[in-house]
Amino acid sequence: MPSDNTGKEIVAVKPSKKKVWLYFSDGEKLALAPSVFSDFYLYVGKKLSEKDYRHLKQENEIGSLREYAYSLVAVRSYTGKQIADRLYKKKATRAMVEAIVQDLTNHSLIDDDRYVEDFLEVARDRHYGEYKIKQELARDGISEAKIAAIEFDETNEYAKGLDLLPSFEKKYEKTSFRERKRRIYEAYLLRGYSPDTIERILAILSPKDEDSENTSLKRDYEKAMRLYANRYQGRQLKEHLIKNLMQKGYNYTDIESVMEEAKHVMDQ
Repeated sequence: MPSDNTGKEIVAVKPSKKKVWLYFSDGEKLALAPSVFSDFYLYVGKKLSEKDYRHLKQENEIGSLREYAYSLVAVRSYTGKQIADRLYKKKATRAMVEAIVQDLTNHSLIDDDRYVEDFLEVARDRHYGEYKIKQELARDGISEAKIAAIEFDETNEYAKGLDLLPSFEKKYEKTSFRERKRRIYEAYLLRGYSPDTIERILAILSPKDEDSENTSLKRDYEKAMRLYANRYQGRQLKEHLIKNLMQKGYNYTDIESVMEEAKHVMDQ
């Protein structure tokens, strides 16, 4: 590499854990990626022209980014879009990003087919539904054609979703049946299940027996009374109680019955 005597002289070379530091006679210092340092013939006393120095900095910038990208794919699978997004956050130019992504692809370190396989395995473990899987893959940069080629069996979707039902029922067991069903439905939607699959799963739910449902209503009525009794009276108290209990999914007629029963007990 040609150089001119411009005063840009290397006065010290100090390797560190992740970088090689060059110190220059004008007080400037430059941290090089080890791969870049090994590509250039650099030593104490060498003088660089401005052109050589700019070239070294440019190669160092893309070299550092390339090492960063390699460190990412060494841990897990990435798509080209994911790597590109990370590089852009490091202030990489479009040309740098395209070159690095192509380099990783050429070395089979980015492989969308492999990424889809890895993702589907994780999605199965997390019980993701079809919609969420497709949404996540599209977000990660997988092409529409590859996503469309994934087969989703309705029976498997149902069985996979059914595995989640016990945990959802336990989570919402203290709510009314109607409210419990609504929340479970929404939980399945967030996991990416289709409305048809959710309805099939919810069809096996049965309402709590009447005594249990009534016990839950009485319990929530007492809680609401403790919340509002010191703040409201008469009609306002009744309105707040009814609103609170209906938001929990209880039937208006059942609420009226419990309130009448409680009033009768208090009047005795």
